[in-house]
Amino acid sequence: MKLEDDYKNKYSDRLFEALFAVVTGLIGGFFMFVAVWFGRAILKHGKYDSGSVVLFMIIFFISWWFLKLTYKLAFHKCEHLLSNFELRVTGWFFILFVPAMLAMSLFNHEWPNLKELIPCTPGVIYGFYALKVVQKRAGSAGLSDKTC
Repeated sequence: MKLEDDYKNKYSDRLFEALFAVVTGLIGGFFMFVAVWFGRAILKHGKYDSGSVVLFMIIFFISWWFLKLTYKLAFHKCEHLLSNFELRVTGWFFILFVPAMLAMSLFNHEWPNLKELIPCTPGVIYGFYALKVVQKRAGSAGLSDKTC
């Protein structure tokens, strides 16, 4: 009975990974389409201001991130989807995003729009958990980074 249950659990886990890979692939493909479309618009109009180039790079980075997750889910048996470095980057990004937006609003002599920042606060909690995972991995496995 145990062997049968293990097979079912392994099969259902792989099915879940495949479905999640399809979802992340669609999201990554959408962002790549938007990045290519936006990049062509920048080249066509010849406006290379810093804001549009930074926005293009952010959209391209998001698409790369989702497509990387798709690749890891679909073709590899990974122990961790995100490396310690990637977890640190996303953790610190989400932790510092809300305070940075508040500081930028105050720097521009504007009152911060809390309606836009309140939905971003769960990201701060995610950031703290991501950094906790990095600490836990570093404590249990030494300095090695166990990824694909």
